[in-house]
Amino acid sequence: MPFATWDPGQLSAVTLSNGNLTATASGAGGVRGQGTNRSGKWYWEITLPTWANANTRVGACTAAATVGSFGASTPPAFAVTVRRDGGIYLGSASTGLSLGARANGDVIGIALDLDAGKVWFRAGASGNWNGSTAHNPATGQGGVSLASLGYGGGANWYPMAGFGAANDQAVANFGASALVGAVPGGFTAGWTTDTAITHAVASTAGAEVWARDPGTLRMDAAGAEVWFFNRTEMLVTAAGAEVWFVGSAVALRRRRVVALLQ
Repeated sequence: MPFATWDPGQLSAVTLSNGNLTATASGAGGVRGQGTNRSGKWYWEITLPTWANANTRVGACTAAATVGSFGASTPPAFAVTVRRDGGIYLGSASTGLSLGARANGDVIGIALDLDAGKVWFRAGASGNWNGSTAHNPATGQGGVSLASLGYGGGANWYPMAGFGAANDQAVANFGASALVGAVPGGFTAGWTTDTAITHAVASTAGAEVWARDPGTLRMDAAGAEVWFFNRTEMLVTAAGAEVWFVGSAVALRRRRVVALLQ
């Protein structure tokens, strides 16, 4: 899967450059990363060449977070972030953990474990995770719980950066180049634009298959396009021109379908 960039369709008061890896604020606002994941262990880094405003922050968020609120004085809902003062926030509430006051040029490492529902932050290549020797993503020790942000409901998660004022910058490294710090054991280096398919079998299939997070995906004599998100099991045979399907708790099986929207 390709490595992500900042998403040019999910930003507010931000301009992108450097292949959409550098976000520069034109005012209070923010940007979300491309792609979404509901499971897995991910590690990426964000460098802040200019980190002047107290409200500038980086971290991760769910789809429920509003991009336009990322640079507000109150940390955004449905996000876990590190602010300029080093404080780690879960939504608008301080966790009581801190990396200490940050400065221009800092690199923040983010380890997001969506299987255990925890996150860890690190300053530089070898700073203490969450500012504490008792926290370690490789062993699962410590970590900030994501439960209050909808983790238990299988939320989609994204990297994010919020800016409190113009000229602050965030340069993302989602794995396309060498990372500054060591990747925690068991974590994927970077953030990809979608999650790998566990199983996929296509026989006499049509032109395109798009899939995220299925346990099993099978198509026989399928039509031109199948778009598929977050299914445990799906079987499509003798399908028509297009099938679009997003999420369900019930297994889906369709024959001779011309179009399905759900």
